[in-house]
Amino acid sequence: MAFSPQQRRVTNVMRTTHRIPGRLPLSEHHHDSSRLSMSSDEESPPSSANTELEGRLERTDLKGATRMLKEGNWDLTRETYRKIFYAVEERTRQENIDASQVNMRALEQEQLQRLMEYPLESPARMEMTDLYQTLQTKNELQVFGACGNSPIGPNKHLPAEGSKIVTPNLLETITGLSMVALTPQPTNSLLLAGVGLALLEGLTSVVTGIDINVLIIATLLFALLDQVLVSGAVFETAIKIVQPNVNQKILRHEAGHFLCAYLLGCPVEGCVLSSWVALKDSRFGGRQNAVSAGTSFFDPELSAQVNGKQPLSRSSIDRYSIIVMGGIAAEASYFGRADGGAGDEMALVQFLSNINPRGGGALTWTPESIKNQARWGALQAVLLLRQYQPSYDALVDALERGGELGDCIYAIESAAKENNLQPLQQPLGYILDDGLYGSWSKVMPTPMETDSAPTTSMSSTTEIVTETSAAPAQADLESSEKQLQEYRKMMEEKLKDIDEQLNNLE
Repeated sequence: MAFSPQQRRVTNVMRTTHRIPGRLPLSEHHHDSSRLSMSSDEESPPSSANTELEGRLERTDLKGATRMLKEGNWDLTRETYRKIFYAVEERTRQENIDASQVNMRALEQEQLQRLMEYPLESPARMEMTDLYQTLQTKNELQVFGACGNSPIGPNKHLPAEGSKIVTPNLLETITGLSMVALTPQPTNSLLLAGVGLALLEGLTSVVTGIDINVLIIATLLFALLDQVLVSGAVFETAIKIVQPNVNQKILRHEAGHFLCAYLLGCPVEGCVLSSWVALKDSRFGGRQNAVSAGTSFFDPELSAQVNGKQPLSRSSIDRYSIIVMGGIAAEASYFGRADGGAGDEMALVQFLSNINPRGGGALTWTPESIKNQARWGALQAVLLLRQYQPSYDALVDALERGGELGDCIYAIESAAKENNLQPLQQPLGYILDDGLYGSWSKVMPTPMETDSAPTTSMSSTTEIVTETSAAPAQADLESSEKQLQEYRKMMEEKLKDIDEQLNNLE
C-alpha cells in the first residue's frame, strides 16, 4: 500500500475543537527528589558527569545527552526528568520553527487546515526517538511501549487480539459503552453564543441609542481580528467561562491521546490544552495556524512509510487508529459521551481513504471497513485506558496542574510503579468471528474455534460474551438485512486483508 502524493506533507498533531485558558503553575513537587528506578547498589555517576549532562540538556544537545545516558548508570530524579524532556520540547520546537520558515509558504491553505497531519523524519525527532529508546532500555520508562507493535521496541500484546471485525453490538458488549457515547456529538455552544451576543447587542442598542447595525459590524470586525491575530482564542476563552466543564473534557480527551501514544511506544513531544499556549508553539501551528488543543507524537515507522521509504504496514495503521480514537475513548469512559473528537474521526477517515493499494489483492478501505477500523481502534483505546487507569489519572492530574512533558511522563511512570503496572504479557481477551455479531473470549481460543467460528456449544471453561439480545428474531427484517450486509462486507475485507498478507510474504 502507498499514500497519495497529497498526503506526504504532514505534522502529527492530535486536535480537538475545544480550547481552555492557560494552565495553573505546578506546586512545590517540581523539586521532588524521589526516584523511579535504579537499585541502591548501582553506582551513580560523579557530580561532574551530572553537571555535564545538565549542560548538554540546557543546550538541547539530545544526541550528546543520550550518549551519556547510555554509558552510565543514572539515578534520575523528578527534576532530571523535567530537564530531559524540557530539552526534547525545546529541540523539536526550535527545529519546527526553522522548518516552518522554509516550508509553510509552500503549503496550500487546504493542507494547512488539515485536522491530522504526520511529522516527517527530522534530526530532532530521530534524536528524541533515540532518547526515549535509551531510557526504555535503562528501565527508566517501564510502560513506554507496553502494548502493541511498538515502532522502536520489542512487540507486546494488544488488549484485544483475534479478529479485527468489531460490530457495534460487540463493541458495546465489551466496553459497556453505547455507540452513541463513542460517537462525537455536535454541541450547541456556537448557537447559544450567537443568541446571547444578539441579545446583548439589542440591549446595548436600546440603552445607549447606538444603531444596532453599527454594533453588528463592530462585533464582526472584532471576531475577524480575533481569528486573524489569535486564532479565535478570545472567543473560545469566553465560551470556556460560560461552560467551565469543557476544560475537563479537553483535559481528559488529550490525556487519552497522550497515554495511548505513550503505551504504544510512540514518543510524545508535546501537549497543549489552550490555544493561547499553541500560539507560542510552532509545533502546534503558532500564530499562523494555531490548533485549539493537541498532543504531538512521533511514529518513526509510520513516518518512514508515509514518505515512501517502506511499504505501509497494517501495524502502523492500527497504532495510528488507536491513538486517534484515544481521545474519544477517554471522554466516553469518563463523561458517558464524547463531545469532542469529530476532527479525530475525520482525520482517520482521511488517513485511510488516501491509502492507495498496490496489487489486486491489497485491501481497499471502503466506508464500511473504515467504520470497522474506527470501532476496533476505539475498543483497543478503551481497554488500554482501563488497564492503565492509575497512570491515566496521574497524567490527568499532571496536565491539570500545568505540568510540562517531563512532569507528565514522570507521573505516568510513578503511578505504574506504585500500582505494579507492567507491559501486557497477554491479551485481555480475544475477538472471535462467532455468530452474527461476534463474541469476546477471555481465554485463548483453540485453533478449531478460530477456524470454524462455531456458533453453538462452547467449552464451559471459556468465558464468552456473545450478543444474543439483538437477535434477528427480535429485530425487524430491514434492520437484520442491513446488519447481515455489513457483516458480509466486513468478511470480504478480511479476506482481502489475508490475501494482502500472503502477497507480502511472497
